[in-house]
Amino acid sequence: MFKNKGIQKLRNKYLWPIERPAEEATGVHGWLNKENEQWLERLCAEKMGHVERPFIFCELGVWEGKTALHLLKKFPSMYYIGIDHFKGSPEHQTNAEWKTHLPKLKEKAFAHLWPWKDRATLITQSTNWGICEIVLAGIKPDIFYIDAGHETTDVMQDFLFSYKANERAIVCGDDAKWPSVHKALTILELNGYKFLKDGNFWVLQEYSKI
Repeated sequence: MFKNKGIQKLRNKYLWPIERPAEEATGVHGWLNKENEQWLERLCAEKMGHVERPFIFCELGVWEGKTALHLLKKFPSMYYIGIDHFKGSPEHQTNAEWKTHLPKLKEKAFAHLWPWKDRATLITQSTNWGICEIVLAGIKPDIFYIDAGHETTDVMQDFLFSYKANERAIVCGDDAKWPSVHKALTILELNGYKFLKDGNFWVLQEYSKI
């Protein structure tokens, strides 16, 4: 068990099911391209350091848990906090293929992450609410990975909530090429934030008040 009073408080509020939900034999649906995988591994290794220091990774937008699964397997000293209301975003609700995943989305995420439930908490709320829960519990994640709603205002809110939750954290995300995400990053850059972009991956480089 990850020894952190804040995490224990969160775990007591957002409990795992008593039994593992039934897992379908369709594999884990989700999005984790090679460039994102490599960047996330690099950033996690940087936070972990040369000794396996425990660190906290917070993902906004869990879906079925594909990113979480990869990192929990790769970094045994990582504690994972995922935030997702599991209702899908507008882009999921209007896409015929993605929409079919929504009815059992939450159950699939819990089932896929079950073997790592001692090192993971799923906050089943909106991303902003979830970050407030983290702050109120006194938790300061080392890395925030934003891949939830893709509307421009949603991306900006998720970024600003994450950044204010821990200004020393690494804040990064997916889909930099998505028009509404690109617009959000552009607006943030006009307000003093600077991002490194590599394909679809983006990460905050620095912030200077204008």
